[in-house]
Amino acid sequence: MVRLFCKLIFTKLKTFDQVPVSLQPLVYIELSKLGYDKNGDILPTA
Repeated sequence: MVRLFCKLIFTKLKTFDQVPVSLQPLVYIELSKLGYDKNGDILPTA
């Protein structure tokens, strides 16, 4: 489910706020690992 929500977020089909509260921490961690922020935008590199 975490991967599914991540894909929906970075394809702009869902927002982070639409993710169930119980999954939000795991989704946030996975998005960060994949290089995305909570809005599904690519994180800037230093």
